[in-house]
Amino acid sequence: MPFDYTLIAIAPAPGTCVVASTLRMAWLDLRPLGEGRAIDVSTDNIYEDAVAPLSVHDAMRCLPEDPKDAERIRQWLAALPRDVAFLLMHRAEYEAFGGD
Repeated sequence: MPFDYTLIAIAPAPGTCVVASTLRMAWLDLRPLGEGRAIDVSTDNIYEDAVAPLSVHDAMRCLPEDPKDAERIRQWLAALPRDVAFLLMHRAEYEAFGGD
């Protein structure tokens, strides 16, 4: 089954944290960071959901090979507010329905 990827930038706020920005359809190659980065947060046993916490620096090291995708993500990372403390990459499995 296919996966949907979203990058979520988290910034501190007084007494809490806020989502500073999100970028949909943004996949990072976590292999340079080693195994075990993604954490399973699935709520059922049918579809897989996982999150991977990352620093902005780590995310820059994990840009995908496709130049267009890498540049889109690099620009988003570069434009993030300075107070962003960390990122989450969310991977959500979904069922693609196709015709006959």
